[in-house]
Amino acid sequence: MKKYSLHIVIVFISIVALNFHSCKPKKQEIPPVIDLHLDVKDENNKVIDSATVYLYDSKEAFDAAYANSLQLKYSSNGAVLTTKVVKGKIDFKELPSNKEYWVLIHDASEPFKDSTGQVILGYFIDKDNSEANYKIDGFQNGSIVTANIKLTPVSSLVKFDKPFILGPNTIIINDSKTPISISDKYQIIRKGSIGYQARTEACVWTGTFNAEAGKVITEKLVACNSRMIIFSYTATQGEVLDIYIGQNKTRVLANLSTSSTSDTVFLDNNSIASYYGESKLNGVRRCIFQDSIPMGQIVYVNIDKNCK
Repeated sequence: MKKYSLHIVIVFISIVALNFHSCKPKKQEIPPVIDLHLDVKDENNKVIDSATVYLYDSKEAFDAAYANSLQLKYSSNGAVLTTKVVKGKIDFKELPSNKEYWVLIHDASEPFKDSTGQVILGYFIDKDNSEANYKIDGFQNGSIVTANIKLTPVSSLVKFDKPFILGPNTIIINDSKTPISISDKYQIIRKGSIGYQARTEACVWTGTFNAEAGKVITEKLVACNSRMIIFSYTATQGEVLDIYIGQNKTRVLANLSTSSTSDTVFLDNNSIASYYGESKLNGVRRCIFQDSIPMGQIVYVNIDKNCK
């Protein structure tokens, strides 16, 4: 996560009252509060007309909100104050001083546009300050703190182009266990390198693409470009079975145990391969399994032989 410094201006206010019944001026107590003023602009330095501001005084609450923002989920849970930006400005009056604050701002007012510049109705670009410095350090009593915060695009609009009418209706993004529907025309996803997998009863698709922030991406699904191998094994108590493809044990591709009796590996289409399984009981190597993998788009390998 990149860090950029906020441009912060601090003005200390001292209020001095004169006591006309005494030769010595009497200094009043400065209230134990601060004022926080935020100027909010987008990546092009344009004023953000309207956005939602979440203010946190707990690192734990902010960390939870930040994690949700990486999934494009925004809510007021854990925020001490939630309000709206108005014409690029927001003022928090009389916040308790000498405390740390965290600011998360979310805007979804700018619509996505296609390659011709036409607005795509109903789809808006998520922008936030999750990649900037969002911490307001504790300031002394009577401080007026001004912070300039820039919002940048963090979402991409993706269309999965199915190769034929019998293509998949759902797809799994990255390591998510929950498939999303691709029957709709578009999907809004967090920017970055995206891996995906999808299947029907007869075909498997896998691939990666770069979801560029604020852009519309079309990803073509190439029919049956992968094989899906589903390993299953009934482990004994304390046993773990690591599966490798071939005997080059550089990376465990599947892991089976009493709590996970099946796991899936994706291979290149029409690849011919064998698997190598290493069984460990309570962390001590017990034996190995080794066999060829049958051909086919979707292959079930039930490891039930005696290991060597």
